[in-house]
Amino acid sequence: AYTEQLDRQRADIRVKASIRNTDFTAFRGKVRLSLAPWFPQEGVPVATQEYEILTGQLDTFSLLLPVNNPKLWTPETPALYQLTATLLDRQGVAVDDYVITTGIRTVDQIGGQFRLNGKVSMLNGAQTFGFRAPVEDMIKNQRCAPAHWVAKELLQIKRMNGNLLRTHVHAWEFPARGTNDPRYAEYADQLGIMI
Repeated sequence: AYTEQLDRQRADIRVKASIRNTDFTAFRGKVRLSLAPWFPQEGVPVATQEYEILTGQLDTFSLLLPVNNPKLWTPETPALYQLTATLLDRQGVAVDDYVITTGIRTVDQIGGQFRLNGKVSMLNGAQTFGFRAPVEDMIKNQRCAPAHWVAKELLQIKRMNGNLLRTHVHAWEFPARGTNDPRYAEYADQLGIMI
């Protein structure tokens, strides 16, 4: 899920998903996508769409969820939404769900200036190398940091009035797609830090 279009009154959230439904007992029903405020305060869904699931194949689809008067994610106010995909059987009964969180924001660069949500912004931060004590656990903790270390590094950025953590050893996956440890993105979203 990502913000495809954003203006003062509305955001269009593009949701792309795949459902592998190739078994001989293929599921028949729909998937309901709903977007609701989640952090710092939970709320009722602000956008909902349904999609009829195709049977006997890998079904990749894309839907647009329009959100009126969205709460935008910024480092100062990291507003997050919960996107829930609920599988509904032919009778409309929920049989399973999958949930992610996301912020409504755009990031771009125009004329050499970094912009967040269409406004010129300044990135301030530091890079992590993953040298975490104690020394006898340093190699292990570099590749698979305990959750408290991930949070500690992000909180250190906040304490220095930063809004950016540059990852190094955590971005080694090829092809590069950002961090290969999803906890960094999840925690950073909640703390108001860009990766």
